[in-house]
Amino acid sequence: MEKLLKLLNSKKNELSEIRNQARVEIINKYKSEKERKIFLIEAPTGIGKTFTALHLALEIAKDKSKKRIINALPMTSIIDQTFEEYSKIIDGCELLKYHHLTKSKNYSDDDKELNEEQEQTQDEKRLRQQNEYLSSSWALDKVIVTTFNQIFNMFFSNKNKDLVKFWTLRDSVINMDEIQAIPRVLLKDVSIIINYLAKEFNIDFILMSATIPAIKNFLDVELSLELLDNRYYALDFNNRYSLALNESINNSDILAEKILEQSEKVNSVLCIVNTKKLSLELFEKLENSFKQDELFLLNTNFIPNHRKSILDRVKKRLENSNKGESKKTILIATQVIEAGVDLDFDIGYREFAPLSSIIQSAGRVNRENREEIRKTAKLIVTDKIGNNPYHTKDISYEEVKQLLNNEIRENKILPFLKDYFKIVIDKTRSDPILEDKIKKLEFQDVFDVYNKNFMEKIPFQIPLFIEYEEGLYENFNSRFENLFSNLSESKSLEEKMDIKSKLKELNKGVSQYVINVKIEDGMQFDNFYTDSEMKWCPYQYVQDGSKYSERKGWINRDCFAAF
Repeated sequence: MEKLLKLLNSKKNELSEIRNQARVEIINKYKSEKERKIFLIEAPTGIGKTFTALHLALEIAKDKSKKRIINALPMTSIIDQTFEEYSKIIDGCELLKYHHLTKSKNYSDDDKELNEEQEQTQDEKRLRQQNEYLSSSWALDKVIVTTFNQIFNMFFSNKNKDLVKFWTLRDSVINMDEIQAIPRVLLKDVSIIINYLAKEFNIDFILMSATIPAIKNFLDVELSLELLDNRYYALDFNNRYSLALNESINNSDILAEKILEQSEKVNSVLCIVNTKKLSLELFEKLENSFKQDELFLLNTNFIPNHRKSILDRVKKRLENSNKGESKKTILIATQVIEAGVDLDFDIGYREFAPLSSIIQSAGRVNRENREEIRKTAKLIVTDKIGNNPYHTKDISYEEVKQLLNNEIRENKILPFLKDYFKIVIDKTRSDPILEDKIKKLEFQDVFDVYNKNFMEKIPFQIPLFIEYEEGLYENFNSRFENLFSNLSESKSLEEKMDIKSKLKELNKGVSQYVINVKIEDGMQFDNFYTDSEMKWCPYQYVQDGSKYSERKGWINRDCFAAF
């Protein structure tokens, strides 16, 4: 706790006083009603919810003797940033970052990295399996940073790899940040599970968002408590930008022209669209108008390592620009930038989306409340341009259009949000879609229905390995073939378990170079290894930029997928 408070006191800017005031109010409200189990923090973007929630979770853990704190976020792109922030407070031996791309943590006192290609002692083999189990089961770590997907899979999946962690939820604090990311069709089921686990598993929940959705209407009123006064939406600090709808921006040519016009007036422009196809199209319309280090593209057509690199470069340029350096920064992105990413632009454009997504996008505009741009900072919402990746029930086109009929300042948004969520509540199904199947113990059906509605897979896509460095494919492939050969020859259970552990770690390494593409685009390439669903894009197509580049990611004119 001392480390946290020391760090918070060292952060000095125009928002520091307001952030500390909100944090103290939240902690005091909790202390006045500690017996509650579900705590809601609804506050404007940029008010410091990340550290405030950690402070609250630590207070709850201390007061109620909790065994661990679990922080869940909707996207892996946010996790690295949150994990880095937590690392300043929490000792590495107690902190775990866990999602499908992370390698197993080393729990031994020996920092030596285990290599499956080297001959290993029995102790080293056991250590590898031990590390894998402890990471995947969350058995030892006190603070875990993970994804919604990992949490909800524990709630609704019937797979061992998900259920092996379920026991760790008892006597914990679960902080769910950006709760608005849950599809509306699942809100009732998620609220039922939260209510049940809070009572029966002694779990305290912290639910956070700038736009907490209808879920709070389904939570047990005796268990839940809102911790922050809505007045923070109306304070002067919360007057950082305005929202405006411009339906005349209804195609990519007009949007590109508007971005170009704004770039001549301000240092930084953000544009968030709904599909990868449209983001690439806009980028290519603009790339000849800017220097290479001024214009950036970000979507999931980049391998994970490159996405992080782009985010880091954009953030550094924005920080330098906002300190007085004249650095032009234009970012064209999909929803990967929408929530939880700590960036601060002068002006933004957002293709039409659900209102909660629009508000989250606006949180990247004048995030730090810079007085010199307060009057001009704006998020301009365009008409629908590309394909719509959202659930039809979540878009509420006419309702959002009506609410944004006139330009709104940030500190006047709350009444509109209340009107919008009243509409949302009226449209949200009151009957859950999973509860009946859960009661009937139809576990496979539960998972199938959940998976379809939460992480509905884009049809007709397959994984594609991008050989970004020459020889990378051969390196991975030979290691896979060697392990598979050893697996078929191994006789003892211990040997088989050791090889499977190595394969899991190797798969995570490979995942750092994998994107998802349409089947017809992937079928032109060979299988990554024998009987593998995954294909591989050879280095020559990266070297000549014909299929993939660090600047544009996967280059495909017919990519209609979202994000």
